[in-house]
This record gives sequence, C-alpha cells and structure tokens, in this order.
Amino acid sequence: MLMGRLAVDGKYGGFGLGSLLLADALKRIGKAEIAAYALIVEAKDEAAIGFYRHFGFTSFEDATKHLFFPLANLR
Repeated sequence: MLMGRLAVDGKYGGFGLGSLLLADALKRIGKAEIAAYALIVEAKDEAAIGFYRHFGFTSFEDATKHLFFPLANLR
C-alpha cells in the first residue's frame, strides 16, 4: 500500500501533528484489514526519512527515500 504525501503546514510544525496523522493512518489501515504486506512512503528529504524511521519504517536497500512499514507490526 502506497501512502501519498503526509504533510503539516509550516505554521503548525513542531506540535506533533505529523505524528498524530501518521498514527491515525496506521490505525485506520489496521482496522480496515487490508490485504497488503507493507505501507510504503516516499520521504522528500532527510528530515522526513528520520521522521518515518522514528516510527519503525525501514528504507529499501536500493532507494533510501523509499521506506516501508510491515503491516504485521500493527497487530
């Protein structure tokens, strides 16, 4: 499953809204029982890569800006 851009307006950065949005997305995916192996994201920069890694995402070996989160980790 590929997730489109996850972003928070700069005016509201630093309040944890990105974390809340990601947590909500993962919660919804878990409830939907989607037949997929992982959630895949494309990070736009190093800060975004760090953000996703903080939540357990792993970079693909051949594309560091592409990360995945095994959906089995939601259970």
